Amino acid sequence: MSQEKIAEMLSQRMTTADLRALGCSAAELVRRGFSVAYLRLNGYTAFEFLGEVPVKKLLDGGYSARDFREAGYAAAHLWSVGVKVAELRAAGYPEYELRRYLSMQVLRDGGYSLETLRAIGATVPQLRELGVSNSDLRKAGYVLRELLVIDIPPKLLADAGYTAEEFRRGGCSLDEAKLAGFTAEQLASAGYPSADTA
Repeated sequence: MSQEKIAEMLSQRMTTADLRALGCSAAELVRRGFSVAYLRLNGYTAFEFLGEVPVKKLLDGGYSARDFREAGYAAAHLWSVGVKVAELRAAGYPEYELRRYLSMQVLRDGGYSLETLRAIGATVPQLRELGVSNSDLRKAGYVLRELLVIDIPPKLLADAGYTAEEFRRGGCSLDEAKLAGFTAEQLASAGYPSADTA
């Protein structure tokens, strides 16, 4: 719509609803001096600004992360202008989408549980780099075999709560299980050959 036509309609005291019905875009109205906040209050959606008005200006005008998700904006776009992970999460952006753009550290700081991070592919080495303890990894569902790949001493794994049976199922030798400090009775109960547990 031409600037002259918009000016003519505005001089006739048409409302934003009238202008909208006549095909005047949200971006055109912003260029004519209407605030984003005013247009949002008058029913314009974030989708109607898509690609025309900077995301930061829309956020400042009161649009939420949920508004952007509903309009089809990628989480990475919002993250790049300062929207926090917790807001993206509350807006309903799925974890797997955030994982494509954000580090495990950012997701962890944003409030995602270890169980959720595990479900979207966080590895033991990644989480250990974040300072996650062996016992917290166990609580999150990581099996002993997953911790063995980073050479954690058997005693520390036993201290984290892994049982003799988990050691056996994880492929640990009897000697490794003994180094963890299990008794002969615990080793035999876990299925290690009783003759070798003494």
